[in-house]
Amino acid sequence: MLSIEMYPNDSPLRGVEGHPSTITQLRERLTKEAENDVALQIDKDSSASNCIKVTGRGDLHLGVLFEKMRREGLEFMVSPPQIITKVVNGVLYEPIERVVIEVDEAYERSIIELFQLKGAFLVDSEKTTKGDKTTKLTFEITSRGFIGCRSRIMSSTRGTAIITAEFLKYEKFTGNINKNKRGAIISMAEGKATAYALGDLDKRGRLFIEPGTIIYPGTVIGEHVLEADLEVNPCKKKRQTNVRTHSHDDKIVLSPPKKFNIDEALSYIREDEIVEVTPKTIRIRKKVLDPQLRRKMKKEEMNTEKKLSGSGKSGNRK
Repeated sequence: MLSIEMYPNDSPLRGVEGHPSTITQLRERLTKEAENDVALQIDKDSSASNCIKVTGRGDLHLGVLFEKMRREGLEFMVSPPQIITKVVNGVLYEPIERVVIEVDEAYERSIIELFQLKGAFLVDSEKTTKGDKTTKLTFEITSRGFIGCRSRIMSSTRGTAIITAEFLKYEKFTGNINKNKRGAIISMAEGKATAYALGDLDKRGRLFIEPGTIIYPGTVIGEHVLEADLEVNPCKKKRQTNVRTHSHDDKIVLSPPKKFNIDEALSYIREDEIVEVTPKTIRIRKKVLDPQLRRKMKKEEMNTEKKLSGSGKSGNRK
């Protein structure tokens, strides 16, 4: 089971690509959906007035719901998914899933490598004879590790894999799983992205946008090659001069941008980011758009960690 917090869209592009929805309208739409979907749970806690906590069977279940709402013309934002854990005798437990994948032998190695990165265990590998030679792989993986795996499996196998997943049991929390450790390339300008500006940024990481994309400050436009975040101006235009040289006239060639669907975006975003969903665009942005406020919050967080580590050291001396 996974839970996700939904918010009304509050970005500068609110209402440009769809119908801006209030928290009341989103709650009414979700309540109507829950009448026919017994696995969907809506938190009725009135104290959380700025968001709605939605719980479902998994990322696929909630992703289908968000896609349905998006096609209805609604705009909203969703937070990173959180697994439903439980504490027994002071010990934290998390859900484990059994995942069975039938895939062509040519893709077997890539699937195993993907699940190894997610901390999964290969329980069984069985050869089958359904048409061409295929392999049935059985894994045990944490629910948080399985988030976003479906879309990656389907893209790496060209849509030929057959995936089934079911809840297996609760086990002790296994610690952190390798996730996105690279920094974000963040826009600090508002307007349309230009090929001239993106040409320089293409060398610093993988871009998520293309020339002509409308952006605003706080939009995550790419993945930095380093762990630190990078704030840039992707709307910068080339200066007009009378000088004509071969270097000025070279055609700008950009790498194809990475496009996300809802499932991929939810599995990719960091804790300080959020996914903005509109009928036309799936956009990753920072929760706090003001860069100065982000720096202040990060500084306070670092100071808090230093104080906690310092108190731990002093306690050890005693």
